[in-house]
Amino acid sequence: MKFSDAIKMGFKELGRRKMRTFLTSLAIAIGTMLVVTLVGLGSSAESYIMDQIKQIGNVKSVQVLPMKNIDENKDKDELDMEDLGKKIDLKTVEKIKGIDGVDEIIASISSTVSKLTIDDKSHSNVVIQGVNLDYNVIGIDEITSIKKRKGDNIEFISSGRNLGKSDVNEVIVGEKILEEMGITDFNTVVGKEITLTKSETSSGIKLSPLEKKAVVVGIIDSNFEQAGQIIGSEKLVESIGEYTTLQKNYLENKGYNAVNIYAKDINDVENISKEITNMEYMSFSMESLSKEIKSFLTIMELILSTLGLIVLFVASIGVVNTMTMVIHERTKSIGIMKATGASKNNITTVFSAQAAALGFVGGVMGIIFSFINTLIFNVGLSAYLNSEGGVGDIGLNFTLPTWLILGALAFAMFISIIAGIYPAKKASKLDPVEALNS
Repeated sequence: MKFSDAIKMGFKELGRRKMRTFLTSLAIAIGTMLVVTLVGLGSSAESYIMDQIKQIGNVKSVQVLPMKNIDENKDKDELDMEDLGKKIDLKTVEKIKGIDGVDEIIASISSTVSKLTIDDKSHSNVVIQGVNLDYNVIGIDEITSIKKRKGDNIEFISSGRNLGKSDVNEVIVGEKILEEMGITDFNTVVGKEITLTKSETSSGIKLSPLEKKAVVVGIIDSNFEQAGQIIGSEKLVESIGEYTTLQKNYLENKGYNAVNIYAKDINDVENISKEITNMEYMSFSMESLSKEIKSFLTIMELILSTLGLIVLFVASIGVVNTMTMVIHERTKSIGIMKATGASKNNITTVFSAQAAALGFVGGVMGIIFSFINTLIFNVGLSAYLNSEGGVGDIGLNFTLPTWLILGALAFAMFISIIAGIYPAKKASKLDPVEALNS
């Protein structure tokens, strides 16, 4: 007997008891629907979150913080919060640059100025970033990432030039700051001398304001997060730090606020993070964050899909019951098949094919239900976002991957075949004489 003939017989038999077939298939469909819908939602959410992480930050970057790496196994009560700081000095920066896989680094200190003055316009409380100009001002990968999202014509410096190694009292200013000051023609600012004023109170005594003069050599494009800052040399910002702390050699004593590392390849990120940990510094990377999120979502998907598997298991009991009833009803037919030369394998194949047909029908129904569910989720999400102030499309669209659809259908058929093995074997062992006389 051909397998295709067994399949045809299986579907034909299912058509004779439509209600019983529907109820048994419905149980399989519900289990399949739960697995496909929940895993599909989890997969879509994971893809969306990973895309957002890539947009938020470069996946090849590692940030080193001036803090000691905390052992996760150590009791938090034993930690001395005052002793958690760990200075990042120039020697440390040079050591970091020498780590295998490091492409670029940005070593910086930061402060704020009380007032920025350009001609007759001013802006209060502006962040100023001081970078070690022996290294990078911005990572090339960061520029490439912005270009991919915003357009190839975008450059980090929209007017003028970037900082060079010899620049000490030169700065680049973000477009967002200039816009807030009412300056729209950014080109007119390039080459101008600006005044950075810092006011401070120490021990209740108001210090004489510090004024630093600097020349604007470039403008930072508004598409970059640095567009809300001023960037200058570490020497310029160090002088502000010395004024604030009333201590000389600020950089030597305090160290850098952070070091941003850009790896040559994404596969180098893990090794770089390990090396930073070995140096006893705390680090953060988008790659490690994405791995943690992936791990969490995978666990959630497993937990949720387990519910569907439980329903499928319960449905398989229904398949056993249905197939047992079919065999009971077709005892005489089995006897005729055996009497006309059908082997045990032929009988087993016929009833296994019928069980597979039940699984196929239930699987298809479950997939159809899943598509309906995703449509409802997408429409519901869009309606909710629009109701929350017209947020609209955020790029999250629940979909069902092809591998999930085919896998769920195959699994529904597989579990039905497994459930149908016992009744099929029982049918193949029936005595033909007894079967004909039943």
